[in-house]
Amino acid sequence: MKIGILEDDSAIRGILREMLEHAGHTPAVYENGWDFLLDIFEDEHTPKPGVFDVVLIDLVLPSISGAEVLNTIANAYPSLPVIIISASSNEYLASIKRRYPHVKILQKPFRFHELLDNLTQVVS
Repeated sequence: MKIGILEDDSAIRGILREMLEHAGHTPAVYENGWDFLLDIFEDEHTPKPGVFDVVLIDLVLPSISGAEVLNTIANAYPSLPVIIISASSNEYLASIKRRYPHVKILQKPFRFHELLDNLTQVVS
């Protein structure tokens, strides 16, 4: 799978990249939402087709929040599977789930097998 990873913590980005590559996937990592959005759109209004099979998004990011990125993805790529990976509060994650019921949520810290299980669920 081609997996987009939006995570501002360099250690977590590195671990996710390494483990997902080891599991046979092709991860592309981003530390901020603007770089991520620039890569998935042809221009301001035109999404690129087939960029990723699934996207992992941290909610707490510099300059543009993960929730704003999620909103942009939900509007431009309604069928793109998204997994939120966040240490945010249960209340905030529940509000995200209510707004985007199709989105999977993994609260940090999580085990790698949980991520792999969720990846399998969202793309099947």
